[in-house]
Amino acid sequence: LAAVPDAVLAGIRFATGEWRIIASLRSHETEESALSEASLDSRVQTLFGAGAYERVWANTFHIHNRCSPKFRKGRAVLAGDAAHLNSPAGGQGMNTCIHDAHNLAWKLARALEGGNIDALLDSYEQERRGSFLSTVSRFTDLLTRIGLTSPQWLRAILIRLMAVAVRFRAVQAMFALRAGMLTTRYPESVLLPP
Repeated sequence: LAAVPDAVLAGIRFATGEWRIIASLRSHETEESALSEASLDSRVQTLFGAGAYERVWANTFHIHNRCSPKFRKGRAVLAGDAAHLNSPAGGQGMNTCIHDAHNLAWKLARALEGGNIDALLDSYEQERRGSFLSTVSRFTDLLTRIGLTSPQWLRAILIRLMAVAVRFRAVQAMFALRAGMLTTRYPESVLLPP
């Protein structure tokens, strides 16, 4: 994380020497100029200092926080980005899509074995739409608001606090569990006995 005057700048480590850099456009930038070599070099140097690096991919994106009002209509179901879109701030987009697919796959398999297809598909919509709205959507919306709309002085304080906090293994583990959505539970599922 780096405190920069008019933007958000953060690096997320995937593996040794591999990072994803997330940055907001500066007030004077266009999407095209933000992808220029000079602009990318500036961001990399701000985060990591001077030195050589290899750019694997760069692109711009727009912040979304959308969710379909229904994940199921009859035999048709929505999953992944067809069902919901959210800011990449929390790093949960892909994981949410994987959870959708997993939740739906076992229910379809059970229906093919003679299970109650209506109850199973109703539970898919309830569980996955509910999970997205109550956790992913709220969490990424909060991170996006803090990162993009909070006053510069508050953003600088929060960035410094986060930079210190993520040095602790317990905090890293908590973020990993949450980002990986490994704490997802469905205590109110219609499939659970009353």
